[in-house]
Amino acid sequence: MIAPPAVIRGNFTYNTDSENQLTLEPGVTIIGSTTWQEPEVAEEDDSGGLPEVAYAIANLLAAFIFGIIVINLFRTHAEESFQQLRSHVSVSVAAGLLALLGLVLAIVVLMLSLGGTAVGSILLSGDLAFLGVCLLVLSILAIPISSFVTVTGAVIFYSGKIIVGLVLGHLILRLVRPQSSRLSKSALFIGLIVLSIATALPYVGLVLCLLTALVGAGAIILGINNYRRGERPGSAAGVSGQVERSQ
Repeated sequence: MIAPPAVIRGNFTYNTDSENQLTLEPGVTIIGSTTWQEPEVAEEDDSGGLPEVAYAIANLLAAFIFGIIVINLFRTHAEESFQQLRSHVSVSVAAGLLALLGLVLAIVVLMLSLGGTAVGSILLSGDLAFLGVCLLVLSILAIPISSFVTVTGAVIFYSGKIIVGLVLGHLILRLVRPQSSRLSKSALFIGLIVLSIATALPYVGLVLCLLTALVGAGAIILGINNYRRGERPGSAAGVSGQVERSQ
């Protein structure tokens, strides 16, 4: 509704659902033409959930390719980690929690070290120059160490779902192919698909994602530890074990 003494100089165009929705009371002056237009209808987004699906597929393929690279480069470690996850799930979870604590600590040390370099540089120009030098030495020394631990921890936690995917895929394949290889590409792909679907579930998806990273990272750490202790094919312990079995 437009009430007097309103004066509109020029053409007047209004958008309403119907032409009769606008009321011009007597005494309103419009110098020009009056035009009614239907309101524009906002175009609906036809893409739906396409971006989310595309992201999930890209994430799945990236993890699959990364898993193939890891298996080919570190096959012995992958086999040992696979066995650790199948045999010691609870221990893998505990090792994953310790690894997560270490990763958080490394990130904190990295942040403190970066701040320490700035504080040390400020102290160099004052009476506490010696303290500034000591702080700079400690900070500069801690930065590469904490950075290495942080990056390594992130890679291990990302690789955790590779090991979990291998175990899940292997268990599923054994239902139809009992003699399937433990580190086969088919097992990895099937396991990653199961993990992608499970972690996409509302509410529980985030918990499953965290649990997968913890147990997988723990299995990797246990596998690396056993490998370094000599419990691997070709080592002294492995050779002696093979000789005893042959006898």
